[in-house]
Amino acid sequence: MSAVDSRSVIVALPTISLHFGLSLDGVQWIPLAYQGLHGYSELR
Repeated sequence: MSAVDSRSVIVALPTISLHFGLSLDGVQWIPLAYQGLHGYSELR
């Protein structure tokens, strides 16, 4: 299930970029942050 969630975040990057007026370089960290948060919640 987490792979599907991560792919959804990656697919959404162009939309996120347009919404916040950022370049793709500016939003490329989002999948890493998502995976970090998701992994942290599984450790609890």
